[in-house]
Amino acid sequence: MKIEEKKLEEKCIVKAKKCSCEKSCAKKTCKSKGKAKCGCKKKATTSVQVAYDVGWGNALFIRGEGGGLNWDKGIPLKYDEKKAYWYWESNTEKAIEFKLLINDETWSEGDNFILKPGKTKKIKPSFV
Repeated sequence: MKIEEKKLEEKCIVKAKKCSCEKSCAKKTCKSKGKAKCGCKKKATTSVQVAYDVGWGNALFIRGEGGGLNWDKGIPLKYDEKKAYWYWESNTEKAIEFKLLINDETWSEGDNFILKPGKTKKIKPSFV
């Protein structure tokens, strides 16, 4: 390997390590002329924000498909006391389909919600 090629390769690896994605980019290679080519695709944060008073001692859950969700067991939403809403987040590259539940038992009314990756959906659900 020529000295110039080695310097160029080292420069590319250093630049590639600055990648903001979750993967290690130290093994990535250059595209051309010393520009780093990471190749990593950063996953966008997909979030659901829910404005609903579930009452003392109750919690909201989410079930669905995609983003780590399933239809058999819900995942509890977190509550932001300062902003007064429930929320759930995922780093997914695919759309999700979901429903909300109170205490993972009582389903929200209406159709399933669909959310594209990297988007935020603000919801005011209704329950029976």
